[in-house]
Amino acid sequence: MFKISTLLILILPATVFAQNIDPAKFEQLKQQLKSMQSCIQKTDQAEMKKIGQQAKALEVEIKALCTAGNRDAAQQKAITFGKEIAASPAMEEMKKCGEKVTAMLPSLISEMSDGEENHVCDR
Repeated sequence: MFKISTLLILILPATVFAQNIDPAKFEQLKQQLKSMQSCIQKTDQAEMKKIGQQAKALEVEIKALCTAGNRDAAQQKAITFGKEIAASPAMEEMKKCGEKVTAMLPSLISEMSDGEENHVCDR
């Protein structure tokens, strides 16, 4: 998440000019990103590292299931894992850290979500 916020800070100037965003709103967004970054640094980093390691292990398992043609099992494992980590205290805190920024970027979010359901094996 820290990498995402840093990336957003770096690409926002181009986004602002491309979308003709009001400079005052841009400054507000920059402040929200700084606040988010500070908040993220306060989250349980050991727990986030653990989640990252679990995700890497699951990725290997999912790829193997996909390769073996077990698409439904792969999809179910991905969904189950997603629900488990979403309920973790560390991820709840991360979600809170990003809420203000997310509220300010509705157009970016809509571009990222094309409305089509994606299957884990098709990534």
